[in-house]
Amino acid sequence: MESLIEFGRKKGRFIVFCLFLGLVVGMVESIFVSGVRLLTDLHLKMGSLFLWGLPVGALLTRWLIKNIGHDKQNIEQIFQAEESAVHIPLRNAPLAISEAWISHLLGACTGRAGASLQLGSAIGSFLQKRIPVFSMGCSLTCGIAAALSCLFGCPIAAAFFAVEIFSRRWKELPYALLASLMSYSVHLIFQIPSLRLSVLELPSFSWGVLFKIFLCAVLFGVIGNLFARSLQWARSQIQKSEHAIVLIIVLSLILMLLLMFIRNFRYIGTGEILLQAVFEGEQVFLSDWIWKAVLTILTSACGFVGGEMTPMFSVGASLGVVCGPLVGLDPLVCAAIGMLCVFGAGTHSIWGTAFFGIEIFGLWFVPLSLTAGLASCLTKGKWSVYRLNSK
Repeated sequence: MESLIEFGRKKGRFIVFCLFLGLVVGMVESIFVSGVRLLTDLHLKMGSLFLWGLPVGALLTRWLIKNIGHDKQNIEQIFQAEESAVHIPLRNAPLAISEAWISHLLGACTGRAGASLQLGSAIGSFLQKRIPVFSMGCSLTCGIAAALSCLFGCPIAAAFFAVEIFSRRWKELPYALLASLMSYSVHLIFQIPSLRLSVLELPSFSWGVLFKIFLCAVLFGVIGNLFARSLQWARSQIQKSEHAIVLIIVLSLILMLLLMFIRNFRYIGTGEILLQAVFEGEQVFLSDWIWKAVLTILTSACGFVGGEMTPMFSVGASLGVVCGPLVGLDPLVCAAIGMLCVFGAGTHSIWGTAFFGIEIFGLWFVPLSLTAGLASCLTKGKWSVYRLNSK
């Protein structure tokens, strides 16, 4: 009887810790996301004025990481903490927020999820150090799930993604779900926009249609793998260079000039503008996905902090919407498949990809979400946008 009571107390402490972690991460994440939206709107109102600050912003970001943050104040540090139980400094959270805000104010082509991962893991590490209920790895996983849940409004997908990519310990999934659902409640209270997109109807299934869908899914997965490989190659060249600062200045100047030359707000920031264009029926060109991919890789090479998840969504969607008519599929269905497959292959996420598809497009999208997850598994290769997750 006493052992049963002790077991109940232990599980109760686990539940309270998860809910508290989800609440704290959700509140901080809401402030972060709201700031990104305000700064992006300010950039759009000012036209190309802030683009002139890209070289200075790149140098400032590098200085912040080297002098105030950790030498490895990025996603790789989370993987290392998972394996070695090393604490992540709490200062990584405000630093990641500040650096991402700089990126979005200046119009850099980056997302938000990378900063959210750092934010969630730093808070999870801080709370675990003071309330040692969980192992370090489980606390980080719950913090990451909570951050992504509040960011995208996809609590189930966020929990699966966090476990699948960072810990790979599926026994932690219930705790990640608890933290994720609590953070999602904060997301709803603060009225953070959820990532919800609409595809009118599924195609009429036949063997021919299924073959086309799977063929497109594999193609999109290959593109996701190439994107991840290109991203890691660009980052590695900067890290290995003895003249990294000069390279950063040159690349940020190239990024600035390209954005001024293109004069298209679709490519700045996360790529949500491009996503909206795809699913609201606006004209999308074959060059859109290429520009978004190239500019995102260039932004990452410059050292700007943000993320790659939403940019990968926009790359896949803008590629899929132009490929659909070429193979006789509905453009929006093909865009949805492209969006998920590029993301899945680029992050090595299979179940996360499937559940993102279900939460973004609805339960009726289950068959295509599972197809996207399978294609991601077949095409992921050894490269990931997260270097220490590459296999």
